[in-house]
This record gives sequence, C-alpha cells and structure tokens, in this order.
Amino acid sequence: MSPTADCLHSHAATVRETVIENEGRNQLYLLKLDGRPPVPAELQLDDEAPLLTHLRKGDNVTVTVWRDYTTAVTKNGVTQESSDTPEGLPESQTALGLDLLAVGGYGGYAGVAAIRHARQRSLPGSVALWGQRTVGAVLASMPAGIVGYETGTGPVGVMLLWLTLLPLVWLIVERQVRHKPGRHSRRPAPSRTSDTGTWLRRLQGRPWQQGTVQRPPGPGGR
Repeated sequence: MSPTADCLHSHAATVRETVIENEGRNQLYLLKLDGRPPVPAELQLDDEAPLLTHLRKGDNVTVTVWRDYTTAVTKNGVTQESSDTPEGLPESQTALGLDLLAVGGYGGYAGVAAIRHARQRSLPGSVALWGQRTVGAVLASMPAGIVGYETGTGPVGVMLLWLTLLPLVWLIVERQVRHKPGRHSRRPAPSRTSDTGTWLRRLQGRPWQQGTVQRPPGPGGR
C-alpha cells in the first residue's frame, strides 16, 4: 500500500440518478454516480436528508474516499455520510469467523466426549485442555485482526497471522497446565482408622502396640 492510502481523498462526480424508497419496511436511499475510479457507480445512504433529497440528475458533487470506502458525498458545503463505512471491515469479520470456527469446533468435540463418557459421569482431561486452547485461539484472533487491518493485508493476512500465533499460544497453555498442581500431587489426608482402632483396643484391654503382646501377670505379680 502507498503511504497515502490511509488519507481521505476527494473526487468529483456527477449525479446520474437518485432512488428514494421509504414506504413501510422497504427503505432504500441510493445515489447513482458517474465519475472516474474510485468513484463508485452506486452509493447507498442511510437517509434522504440532509442532501440526497435535494440532488438532481446532472448535479456535480464531491465524494470522500478512504481506502476502498466512499464515506460521504458533498454539494455546496452540505455533507451526508454514506453506509459504506469501515465499521464492517473484512478483517474484523474474518477474525470473528475464526472465533466462531474455534468455539464451534470445541463445542462439537466436547459434546462427543460428553456422550462417550456419560456412564462414567466424568470427562477426560483433554476436554479442559482443548477448552484452554480454544480460549487462546480466540485471543490470538484479536492481534491478527488488528495487524491485518493496519498492514492492509486483508482477510488473508489475518488468517495467516492467526495460524502462525496458534502454536505459540498453545505452547503457553501447555506450560501453564504442566506447572499447575493437579489433584494427584496433593498429599493424602491422614487416615483416622488406625487411631480409632488403637483407642478401641485400649478400652478393651487389648494390645495396642504393633508387635507387642500383653500377658496376664503370673504368681507374685510376675
């Protein structure tokens, strides 16, 4: 992209036709233009005011262009914004699509795992691991979308950068899982069974020390 690609540019155009339909739910505000590229042949607006309703065929107007978007049209100092705004950037849509793909894939995997282990009433540890990986994949789509937008590489750049970030994100997730103590690393709580048995033997006059046998005293207290 050229250094001036992110700047606003003004281009002259001529009105070819205006279409205004605002009956019921069918609303259409369309401005048809003639001009050299990048002037669009048709420009959709959100309303008929403040400019569209006053335009006639043959009127000279000025359109404002940013990248591939025609953001506004102006005539005699009156400007009306168009519906062709960067709010629905393809980079953002691509990042959102990648998020839905990751979440949908994990949902299908977790559902199948839940059905297979329904009798055991537990899920394998891989379900939790892939859940964390899915969260990492969603987070990776954010910088991918921003870089794709800033560099102008578009959806292709977003997807390539996202695929590049996935191994790094998953490696971080696996390291956190390894260093996180699991339930098997805890020391088992001391059992009270032996203590209870010892006290019962004491009350019954039975030997309570392992390996020791108590004999009744002989004649003379021996």
